[in-house]
Amino acid sequence: MTGIGVVKSGRMTSILLMTFVAWGCVAPTARQPGDTVLPYPFAKDSFRIRINDLATDAGESDTIHVVYYADGSLKSGTQMENRIDEYRSGLNKRNYVFVSIAHFGQYRVKRRRDFIAPSVKTAGGYRAVSENYGQADSFYSFLAQTIIPLAEKKFSGHVIERSFVGHSLGGLFATYLLVHDDSLFSNLYALSPSLWIDDYYILQDESRQQQRLNRSKKNFRVSCGSREDLNRIEAGVRRMGDILQKRNYPGIHYQVKVHEGKTHNSAVEPALKEIFDDFVRR
Repeated sequence: MTGIGVVKSGRMTSILLMTFVAWGCVAPTARQPGDTVLPYPFAKDSFRIRINDLATDAGESDTIHVVYYADGSLKSGTQMENRIDEYRSGLNKRNYVFVSIAHFGQYRVKRRRDFIAPSVKTAGGYRAVSENYGQADSFYSFLAQTIIPLAEKKFSGHVIERSFVGHSLGGLFATYLLVHDDSLFSNLYALSPSLWIDDYYILQDESRQQQRLNRSKKNFRVSCGSREDLNRIEAGVRRMGDILQKRNYPGIHYQVKVHEGKTHNSAVEPALKEIFDDFVRR
């Protein structure tokens, strides 16, 4: 990804507001042949993992591009799978593997659990509010130690380039990866991220992590719709852009995009189109 700049094109106050952000996003969590159900012992839960392997002809020296995406059970996950099918011919021979991570049921509760960073300051550091809120540190560990080894087992010995795509709270987690991940992910795509959660806590977290970010090497694309004002998404995206412009981290290449006339859900389609156009150009 190239280009640095802003392109024009909090605190969770109530369950009602969170419902507004996620409204209209649900889709069935249907298992298909080849899907894997991974137990998540930390929360006595499980995830559905779906691997779409387009790297079947990869040579021993080829780099494998593995794209992980959150919310495989919601509409944004369905749109990801539709784009994979639409771009399949262009992605052929480019060694892509797509990994869907899906919650089973109660997705509002589970997304708040897994995608929101711990935000309560204690003598021992920052901690989650409860077992059902702010457990992103634990989900990150599960992603790194269980989901990634499963998805990439076939490609041991290859160079792996990882990407993560997330929408809304999944986009918040993509931003969490920007702030906290050292080397697992190279490319992060935050679509309409809910940066306002806990009074923009993730942006406060960025300020505490400047030393880490000065050493980081990542591509970060954050986007939203211009009609995402009442849900505070656009304000958060612009604040994120202002921070990255001010910090000028040497190894972080970023792009901020506001899609004119688009809402929280309709901004997903043009954002994914741009992402997949990037994939086929690599």
